[in-house]
Amino acid sequence: MGEMTREELAAMTDQELLAYEREHHGDPYMTLLQAKGMQRVALQFWHVGASRTKANRKDEAEARRRLFQKLFPSDTAAVLESDG
Repeated sequence: MGEMTREELAAMTDQELLAYEREHHGDPYMTLLQAKGMQRVALQFWHVGASRTKANRKDEAEARRRLFQKLFPSDTAAVLESDG
């Protein structure tokens, strides 16, 4: 099972939620109450993962830019001059 969106997780029926959480956590004996508790926490803190993903994307783009600048300094200078 792949990652879900917040909307998909929120729209699950009890049986779907229980099956998902049991598979996701590898606990075939998880109760519906435990699964609902995990769903509540996941929905409550979804923004933390989303902001971390956004920050990682920005860091990766900056690292790519610096690497490109280091590998191809003449190309980067031309690009920077054309931006100005």
